[in-house]
Amino acid sequence: MRACIVPPHRDPLRSSFAIDGRLLEGAKRRSLIPGVARQDETIQVFNRLLDGLSSTWAIEWIGKRSEISRSGVAHLADGSVLRAQVLLGGTRRQTFHVTLRTSAIGGHVLLQCSSPVGKIARDDDSTIAEVQSAHQRLGRAKLSALVDEEDDTLALSAESHVLFVPATTQLAEVENAVFSAVTCADELERRVFQTDELQEDWGADEPGA
Repeated sequence: MRACIVPPHRDPLRSSFAIDGRLLEGAKRRSLIPGVARQDETIQVFNRLLDGLSSTWAIEWIGKRSEISRSGVAHLADGSVLRAQVLLGGTRRQTFHVTLRTSAIGGHVLLQCSSPVGKIARDDDSTIAEVQSAHQRLGRAKLSALVDEEDDTLALSAESHVLFVPATTQLAEVENAVFSAVTCADELERRVFQTDELQEDWGADEPGA
C-alpha cells in the first residue's frame, strides 16, 4: 500500500477570529544577569558578607591581600564547620581563601573560595586515583591541580564559585561556597593524607576561571 504524502502548508495561517495585536508582541524578557554594580558597592557588600560569616561561624581571618581578597582558617568537627565560640577538643583546622574574580565567559563577577588539600608527586598514580575516588564520593566542590615544576608535584585545592551580585547575593550563598570548599579539602586531607596541617593556598594568586 502506497503511503499518502501530505505536502507542507506554505501559505500564512489565518484565524477566523479577531486577534488583539498586543497579544502578538510577547512579553519583554528581563536579563537574568543584573547590570554591573559600582566598585565601591561591590567591595562594601563583599566585606560585609565575610564579616557576617565570621560572626556566626568558627572562622578567623588571617590575611587580607586586597579589598576583595581574604584568607582565613575554619575550625571543623565531624566534617562540618563549627559555630562561633563553640570550639571543642579534637577539632580540625583548614585554611581557605576567598576572592572576587571575573569569569572567562561573560565577564561576570564570581566569588571564589579555594582551600588547599596537599601535594602529590606527579608520577604517584595510586595516590592520584585515591584522591579522585574520595572526591567523587564526597560529591562537593571542584578539585583543581596546579603543577609545581620545582618539585614535580601536583598542588591540589578544592574550589567552589558563586555568582556575586551585590544587590542580590545572600550570606547563605557565601556560606555554601566556603563550606563546600573547606569541608571537601579537609575531608580529602583526612582520608588520603591523614594529616591536619595549615597549608598555604598556592592557588590563591592564579587567574580566575
